Amino acid sequence: MTAAGYLATEREIDFYHRHVVGRDVAELVAGGYPVIAGVKAGFGANKQSHAVVLLSWEGDRVEVIDPYDRNSRRYYPEAYVREHLNPTGGGCTIVLPKY
Repeated sequence: MTAAGYLATEREIDFYHRHVVGRDVAELVAGGYPVIAGVKAGFGANKQSHAVVLLSWEGDRVEVIDPYDRNSRRYYPEAYVREHLNPTGGGCTIVLPKY
């Protein structure tokens, strides 16, 4: 992560090790850290891979912000979200720290 330029400061490195390493995406989001996640084609109404923001994750209910303007749906079942997460991250999956 550091060599690729994703982590540049000690604060970022510390955050990554303390809050990200070893945690599932559900744990991160449930912990209050929104995640930009790549999703496969077919998520919502979209026919292409794209990215969404996972805003909250409470039990089986995941709050999602989808920038695709044809998708007005905001909440999804956990199984649906997991099924559509791009296994490669869709180019990137980024945790947004609360700073």
